[in-house]
Amino acid sequence: MSEGGRRARRTSPLRLLLCSFLLTAGCGVLSFGGGQVSRGAHTVFLARDGCAAFVARTLGQDFLLAETADAAYVPAVGDVLEGPTRVGPSVFALYPAGAAASGTPSGPPTATVPLDVHAVGLPLGEARARLDAACGPAR
Repeated sequence: MSEGGRRARRTSPLRLLLCSFLLTAGCGVLSFGGGQVSRGAHTVFLARDGCAAFVARTLGQDFLLAETADAAYVPAVGDVLEGPTRVGPSVFALYPAGAAASGTPSGPPTATVPLDVHAVGLPLGEARARLDAACGPAR
């Protein structure tokens, strides 16, 4: 058998393992940053004038409480934010409700916005209570 044939057989299991690892890591099953992070679209559900905090509905049908980290973005009901579903600071792609994409991530985002997510997986009542605590009661 030729040298190339032996080398191909020796590296074949290694290549399979590497390919398996890359596919698994690319699908979000493995993460070297301290745990698994899912990404998704989050729709701004409750926002108050003059307040940086807001509630967004996640694809998992629960709610998250976030706060803008940049005064350039003012959350508006119906905005779609694509990004991680985890607590902490992150950068999200913005698809505003009034954009040509009609608030859905079907085209390129209009901007990226830094947000600080304070809580995820909240039921609506708790999300509303946390928004009231951050912004004051609704008027």
